[in-house]
Order: sequence, then structure tokens, then C-alpha cells
Amino acid sequence: MSAAGSGKTTFLIKEALKIKTGRVLITTYTLTNESEIKKKFIQLNKCIPPNITIQTWFSFLIQHGVKPFQGTFNSLLFNDEINGMILCNGNEGKYPVRIKGRTIYLPKAEETYFKEHYFTYNFRIYSDRLPKFVVKANIATVGEVINRISRIFPNIFIDEIQDLAGYDLEILKLLFKSLSKIILVGDPRQVTYLTHHENQYKKYRDGKIKDFIVKECKRPIQYLIDETTLNQSHRNNKSICDFSSKLYDQNEFKQIEPCCCEQCRNYREDLRVFFL
Repeated sequence: MSAAGSGKTTFLIKEALKIKTGRVLITTYTLTNESEIKKKFIQLNKCIPPNITIQTWFSFLIQHGVKPFQGTFNSLLFNDEINGMILCNGNEGKYPVRIKGRTIYLPKAEETYFKEHYFTYNFRIYSDRLPKFVVKANIATVGEVINRISRIFPNIFIDEIQDLAGYDLEILKLLFKSLSKIILVGDPRQVTYLTHHENQYKKYRDGKIKDFIVKECKRPIQYLIDETTLNQSHRNNKSICDFSSKLYDQNEFKQIEPCCCEQCRNYREDLRVFFL
């Protein structure tokens, strides 16, 4: 659990570089973050080691959660080629119904409209249904989806964890039970996107990833929640850290402090937050 500007991505990269044998997956939500991770690897290490894979969360799910098992999950998919994913706002794959002057969207039932529930007409999977598909495929294969991922990647590092939601959290829960070492980093105060808008684990939206782990990921899962290692901001000074900390429940989030790095503090400390 980290602060803004605390070096989350750098932390993951340094942890990944410690691993000389065994493959490492570093995954994040957006293409921008994926590009930033690759750039930082070049800055810190001159290259990306061959045992390290960097890709977006959706790309990872399609490559390792959908395509290897699509026919096993549903025989209708043996003869079809999934053509990637379409990012959607939650209403795709549903049909509108007017009730008392309001339009609501009802999902096309998976049991009756399997292809329409998950895919567009040109067989691109809806982003909202992608993690659900992976979870259902894992059930259909008696856990082989997650087992295969764990065999390929003994180390799985996930950046910007606060953006994951719904069935993505169920995938996290399954990964925790695997043999892989999992490291998650994120700032729950910086929820910018949501991977999708399914009702699954709806109460853990808006940065409540810690609550999800504590309440849903119980024994035999072993985990450690670290709220101190990345609690200093290299980006902001004391005034900004104090102000931003007041925006959130102090019982839920720790006070953010500025770092003591000489190179980071090379500016006027009398800078303040101003209301215009």
C-alpha cells in the first residue's frame, strides 16, 4: 500500500531484477503504465532481462486465461478465433429495456446467448466479461487455467492494483492460492480507472483492495500487507503530503510523509497548496 510518488514501479523493477532464475510477469492496467515500466527498466538496467515479461492485465488474461482454454470452456469456441478485446463501458452485450420511463440494461443471459454475452459480432471479447470468462474457464478445467499460469510465471508482480475490480479480484484470490509468489503495489487513494463494472465484489471498489484481501483472502492464503515501505513521497513536499492526507479517513489510510532524499528535496520548501 503506497503513497503517490513513492516509487511503486521502481520497487517492482528492483524486486524483479533480483530474480535471476525463473520467469517474472509484471502486469499493469494501462498501455501507458506498461510503456513506463519498460522505459524504467532501460533506465535502471539498460535492458529488459529475458526472464521478465511485461504486459497489460487484459493482454495477460487473453493470452493465458482465454485462448488456451476457450474450447474447453465451451465447445462452441473450438472453431472460432478470438480477435482480441473491445474496451466497453458496461452496457455492451446487454439490451435496453424501458421501465417507468427509465432505460435499464439487462444482460443477455450467458446460458442462452453465450457468444453474445461474451463477444462482439466479429468475435472480440468484451473487457467487462474477460475476467469473468477466465474465472469460468478455470472452474471448467478444475483449476488448470491458474495452475498453467503459475507454472509459466513463478513470480507475478501487479502494478496499480487499485484499478482492478469485480472478477479481477476473484482472479487475484485464485492466484494467491497458487504456488506463484505474488507482489501487488498500488495507492488506493489513486483510483483512476476500473477494469470493469461487474457487480462481483462491488463493495470493494474505490480503492478498498486492503479490505478485499483481509476479508476475502483468508487462510490457508498467507499474505503480508506492507503500509510503511512505500509511504514516503518523492514527488510532493510536506505541505502537499499533509493536505492530501486530510482528504481521506486517517483511520483507513496512513499519513503520507515526504522523503528525505537530497535530490528530491532540491526545491523551495515554502511551496504551498493554493485555492484560486
